[in-house]
Amino acid sequence: MTVQPLKDLHTALIDAREGYAKAIAEAENTSLRSIFEEADDLHRRAHVDIHRLLAAHGESPDDDGSFMGDVHKAVISVRSAVTGLGPSSLSSFASGEERIIEHYDEAIVAEADSATANTLSSHKAALEQLVQRMKGLADA
Repeated sequence: MTVQPLKDLHTALIDAREGYAKAIAEAENTSLRSIFEEADDLHRRAHVDIHRLLAAHGESPDDDGSFMGDVHKAVISVRSAVTGLGPSSLSSFASGEERIIEHYDEAIVAEADSATANTLSSHKAALEQLVQRMKGLADA
C-alpha cells in the first residue's frame, strides 16, 4: 500500500479548510455561511481521522497544507469583492469538492486495510451528499 494518495487527500482537506475559513467570513447570508461551516466541519473531522491513519502508517503528517490554500483564499476574496459570495458561487465550491472526492477515490483504491477504506468511504459519502446540496442550492 502506498500512503501518497492518503497524504494528498490530507493536504487537500487542509487547503479546502483555508478556503472555507475565508468563505465563512465573506458569506452574504447565514444560510450560505451555514453550508460553508458544515463543509469546514466535515473536512475538519476527516482531517483528524486521516491524520490518525497516516500516523498509524508510520507517517508524520504535515498540517501546513500547500500553496492551494492561499489560492483558495485569494479566489474567494476576489469573487467576494467582484460578484459577492452568494448562492450562485456554490457551483464553484461543489466543483472544488468534486476534486476532493477524486482524492478520496484514489486513497480508497490504494488502501489495503478494509477498516481504513471504510472510514474513507464514509467521509466520501458525506461529502457527496454535501456536494449535491450545494448544487441544488446553486440551481435554485
